[in-house]
Amino acid sequence: MSKVQNSGSENIEKFVINLCKALWIVLTICSHGVKKINYKSIKFWLFYLGLLTLIFLVTINNCIYLKGFYYILPGIFKLSVVKFLLTFDPFKHFIFWGVFSTVLIHFIYGFKSYTLKRKCQNRLDELGLKNAKGVTPKIVKILELDEYKSKLIVLSSGVGLEKYVQKKNDLEMSLQRIVEGFKIANNKKYIEILVTTKQLTKLLKYSEVTEINTKPYSFIVGESLSKVITKSIRDLPHLLIAGTTGGGKSVFFKQMLLNLLKREPFTTMSVFT
Repeated sequence: MSKVQNSGSENIEKFVINLCKALWIVLTICSHGVKKINYKSIKFWLFYLGLLTLIFLVTINNCIYLKGFYYILPGIFKLSVVKFLLTFDPFKHFIFWGVFSTVLIHFIYGFKSYTLKRKCQNRLDELGLKNAKGVTPKIVKILELDEYKSKLIVLSSGVGLEKYVQKKNDLEMSLQRIVEGFKIANNKKYIEILVTTKQLTKLLKYSEVTEINTKPYSFIVGESLSKVITKSIRDLPHLLIAGTTGGGKSVFFKQMLLNLLKREPFTTMSVFT
């Protein structure tokens, strides 16, 4: 009898531990969602308030949503279960589903960020970087700078910057991202790793982008990670082209003139040297 009781208590203890772990993961993911959601966005508040209004309408009116659950999921929402739930005040139903939907929204927003952090941490662990006590660096935050670039903030006590530099190629292979650089943060315990999923081309041919430039009096400046950048001469009363010897100043100036002449063939242009 004592063995059965011990086994039962151990199962309960494991269940409670696993439940606490699951709740902690949910809270962690929701905390990522809190950081991701733009609470200043009007679209977010229109969606959120609209959702709460819908929940209010289906709960306050005799909890009509329970009838739908009864027909859709009869195995779970049996008649006895529905009757039991109807004993609660409709406002309590509204509070429950309002809280549940709020948690769910933050969970959805934070899930991608959470999984990305876990994935990057696992990849970082694979490199075998450790300090003298055998402690591995920990990613504490991932900042998304734009569509392609991210900054990894790594707690790196006892692991110097040079060790990351030595492992750059391994880190790129592991993260499947291009590492643009490493930097010691203002707090010396942290290392900042700048990564990107897209690399700029080393040479941008004029013939490849000439069709993109369609605006009058405009010319091609170059290419960013997201698009080809053009500029109108009307917005530039003065233009400074700077660079080292052999850096391409003359080539850029010539292609700029060619752009302007091709876009406006009847324009008169004077060049003073």
